[in-house]
Amino acid sequence: MAVKTALSQEQKLAQRLSMVQMQLAPLIEMSNNELEERVELELDDNPALEKSEDPLDVDMDKTQDGEQYTETAEQLQAADYASDDDIPSYRLRANNSGPDDDYQGPVAVVEATLSDRLMEQIRERKMSERDYTIAEYIVGNIDDDGRLPRGAGAIADDITFNRGVTVEADEVQRMIEVVQSLDPAGIAARDLQECLLLQLRREPDDEAHSLATEIITNHFRNLKEHRYAELCEDMGIENSALRSAVEVIQKLDPKPGHAYSSMSFADYGNKITPDFVVEVNDDTLTLTLPNSIPALEISESYRMVNDYYTANQPKDKRQADEAAVARRQYDAAANFIKLIKLRQETLFRTMSVIMERQRQFFLTGDEDTLVPLTLKDVAEDMGSSSSVVSRATTNKYVSTPWGIYSLKHFFNEGIRRTDGSEVSTKQTRNIISEIVAAEDKSRPLSDEQIRIKLKNMGHDISRRTVSKYREQLSIPKAGQRKKLK
Repeated sequence: MAVKTALSQEQKLAQRLSMVQMQLAPLIEMSNNELEERVELELDDNPALEKSEDPLDVDMDKTQDGEQYTETAEQLQAADYASDDDIPSYRLRANNSGPDDDYQGPVAVVEATLSDRLMEQIRERKMSERDYTIAEYIVGNIDDDGRLPRGAGAIADDITFNRGVTVEADEVQRMIEVVQSLDPAGIAARDLQECLLLQLRREPDDEAHSLATEIITNHFRNLKEHRYAELCEDMGIENSALRSAVEVIQKLDPKPGHAYSSMSFADYGNKITPDFVVEVNDDTLTLTLPNSIPALEISESYRMVNDYYTANQPKDKRQADEAAVARRQYDAAANFIKLIKLRQETLFRTMSVIMERQRQFFLTGDEDTLVPLTLKDVAEDMGSSSSVVSRATTNKYVSTPWGIYSLKHFFNEGIRRTDGSEVSTKQTRNIISEIVAAEDKSRPLSDEQIRIKLKNMGHDISRRTVSKYREQLSIPKAGQRKKLK
């Protein structure tokens, strides 16, 4: 009997933890602005929740024996280490400023992703809240190239699971088409062929563009393999007509998302509010989590009602109903406060690991000092999972003395050099760009020739990897880098 009871308690704990994880996941993924809106919504919906002047009044800030925590944020962080010698050389600092305090705006943006630009356009369109939610999920699934790798059904399942709203695949498909109508042209395509066709739809309707559309639609394989003689024969056209169509195609962008990955927000008038601030003082790094979220607490009246019915049984059905409603609202408020704290702690821990792993970059701003780093690396340092780290770094930005960066900027795979050292893929890609920029344009280098040059420089990677990095850089193949004669 005791074994069954213990097993039941373990199952209940697992279920509760699973529920907390499900509730916490979307909060971690939210931007600061989205979280502010969510907090205001909770304040409007739950009368047991209210803004607090002193966050330490909240019961969950107390220890199990009822005593309030007196340690500072720095002391709590330091307690995670076995000794003073284990404490990192940077300082962790929580920002205790309130939402009404003055906040210095962000400095010039160095890097940005597509999502803000796309969501800006979506907000300008009139649509239902349901359509807006679907569009937001679609944008969240677009990769750095501007492609949409997941199908409508998979996205519909995600929304249904995470938002508790049943969404059908055809609804998602309809909103995919809406997102595809946004700028830049070619966005949210499932593959290269669709990406090029989406761009051609916005081009002038002349003979060269019509022929380019037909080639991509019906003769795409011949085009990719540069079988121009077969194209002319199959389509019954002259070389001059094919040349005009190919010139149109070569002007299209196979990866429209790259246009925004390094664009300053000054280029399209947007601004970012950073989620983190890293300050440098000599060799000391200070991490701050700017706090624009109001401190929350359970209202005094609900505490009194909860305390009363905890000590006294309801006398009749009216009191029993009142007690049940008050308990639900009290528990919901307490749970929401705890979730907000867990979110902030998770973000802070995630950024702390990134800052320590990429310490030299934060000290100097030198891109060449970025070391190989994966989601798994950060997750292991945190004792968490890669999915949590992925959510904690999605659409999050850090302000540094060198500019504002997307957190995704600091993740890259490592490559083992011939001397045994390891370099980041960013550095290897940069070298490939330099090699291509310096090549003889009349005789562009093949991927194998680039591989040999890299090997001579100590970067021993396969030709296939060279091809992958070249494509990530939007550099055409050697044959395409020569103009069609």
